[in-house]
Amino acid sequence: MFATFCTMDHIEVDGHALEWERNDRSAVLGVRPLSDSVGPPRAPTSFRFEVREGRLHVALALLPTDRAVDISLQPDILRQVLPIEDGPAVPGSAASTVARWVAPLLEGTSAWQPADRDRCGLLALLSGAALPLLGAAYDRGAMVLGEIPRWAAPALIGPTPLHGARSAFGVKGTRTVARALAVGLVIAEPSAPAGVTTLSPGGSTPAAVDLFGLAVALMAEPTLEPDQLARLLCLAGPVHPQERWPGVEQITEGRVMMRRLGPAGAERLLTDAITRADGPDLLAEVCRLTPGVIDLLPNRPAHRLEDLRDQCRRLLAVDPDPSAGGWSQRRPPAPRTTRRSPVRRVDPVRPGSAPASRTAPAPRTVPASRPAPPNPRRVMRTAPAAPTPTVAPNAPLPHSVQLAALHGTEVATGHRLVIPRTTDELVTWGRLLGNCIGSFGPAVAAGRTLIVGVEADGVLAYCLDLTPEGAVRQFLGARNRVVPPAVAGAVCRRMVEAGVMSDWEPVNRIWLQA
Repeated sequence: MFATFCTMDHIEVDGHALEWERNDRSAVLGVRPLSDSVGPPRAPTSFRFEVREGRLHVALALLPTDRAVDISLQPDILRQVLPIEDGPAVPGSAASTVARWVAPLLEGTSAWQPADRDRCGLLALLSGAALPLLGAAYDRGAMVLGEIPRWAAPALIGPTPLHGARSAFGVKGTRTVARALAVGLVIAEPSAPAGVTTLSPGGSTPAAVDLFGLAVALMAEPTLEPDQLARLLCLAGPVHPQERWPGVEQITEGRVMMRRLGPAGAERLLTDAITRADGPDLLAEVCRLTPGVIDLLPNRPAHRLEDLRDQCRRLLAVDPDPSAGGWSQRRPPAPRTTRRSPVRRVDPVRPGSAPASRTAPAPRTVPASRPAPPNPRRVMRTAPAAPTPTVAPNAPLPHSVQLAALHGTEVATGHRLVIPRTTDELVTWGRLLGNCIGSFGPAVAAGRTLIVGVEADGVLAYCLDLTPEGAVRQFLGARNRVVPPAVAGAVCRRMVEAGVMSDWEPVNRIWLQA
C-alpha cells in the first residue's frame, strides 16, 4: 500500500487568514477575513482542489455538508473572497500564496502549468490548468478569462486540440478542424486598453481569447462540412468582447436557422457575423427573430446578415393603426379589382332616321341579402370615443354560451383553448405574453371584443382577438410573434365549428386556409 501524506499551512496576508490542507492529489483552501470585532470569528469559505484526468478541478465546498459546486469554469468567483488583481500576482500577496500552494498539485501530472506562476497570475493558473487549450492560449500571450461559457467547455477541456475538436464537433472534428480551433482561439488586438497588463512576453502586441468564432461554428455544426467549419474557426476578424458572445439559447435557435439556409448560405451569413464589428449584435437579433418568422421566410432566404435581419423584421407582427392600440398581423395587400369600362350600345338604324348611339353602364350585380362584411381596419378606427367604463379588479368577464364551452378544448397536439374568466387573469396573460392584452378587460366586459387564449403544453402561448361579429382582429404569440400556420388554422377552424367565428368574413379566410 502507498502511504498518504498530509501537509497543512496557515498564513495571514492581505487582511485574510488562509488555511491550506493537502492530501495526495487533493487539497482544501480555507479563506476567512480578519476582523477586529469582539464577536465570534466568521466561518471560512472553503475551496477544494483536485487533479483528475489531467486537469485541475476547483469546487466551492458547501460546509458543513460534503457537497461542493464545481467552479472550474468560473475562477472569477475567488475575487469575492480574495483580493486578486488582474495580471501578474505580487510576490507575497494572497493570490501569490495560493498559486504557490496549488502549483505542487500539478507537478508530475499532464495538467497545464505556466512557466512563471507569479507572472501568469492565480486566475490564469486555475483556468488554464482546468482547460488545457485555454492554458495554451495564455502561453501565446492572451489575456485571462474570468468566466468561461459552458458551451465552450467541451472544446477546451481536452489535452490536445484534436481531443477538443472531436468533443465539440463529433465526427466532423477532423485534424483540419483541430488546427483551426487552436489557431482561432487567440486574436491579436490592435491596441491594449489603458491599465491592462497582458501576458505577452517582452511587452509585445496584446492578444485576447475570442470564443465567438467557436460559438458560430457550434451553431453551424449540423449544417456545414469540416472544411467549412475550419474556415469559420480560423477566420480573421475584429475582437468581439465576451459580453457579446451568444448563449446556449441563441446557439440552439441559430442551428434551426442554419439548416434553413443550407451549407453555402450558412457559411456566408456566419462569415459576416465574424468579420463585421457589429456581427454579434446582428446575429443575436436574427436568432431572436427567427423562431417567430421562420415559417414565413421565402424558400431562399437572404444570405447576408444585415439583409436577413431586415427580411425578418418585415415579416414581424406590426400594428396597421397604432392610434387604435391594436397589435394585428401584417398581411400582403389585397389585389385591386379592375373596374369594368362602360359598354357602348348601338341602336339599330330605322328607315328614314339617322343612326343613334348611347352609352349604357354595365349591368350591376345585385348583392345577396347577406350584409356586407365589415372592414376590420375601419372597425378599429371608428371605435366609440366614449370613455371606457371602470371595471373592478378581479371582475368576472361575461361570455356567450358558445365561447364558454370552448374552455379546455383541444385543437391540436399539445394545444388547447382557454377563456379568460376575470380581468385580473387578462392582466396575467399580458405579463406572460409581453403585450398589451392585459388592458383589454374593459373592452371584453363591454362586449366590444372577444379574447381566446391558446396553451401549448399547459403554458399560455398565443392569444386570439375577435370582433363581436366574429372577425379576426389579431392573432399573435408572446411578444407579438407570429403564430405557426398549422396551429392558427386548427384554432380558427374550431372556432368556426363552435359558431364563434364567421367563415364568410374576408379577413378570416387567410386564417382558415392556413
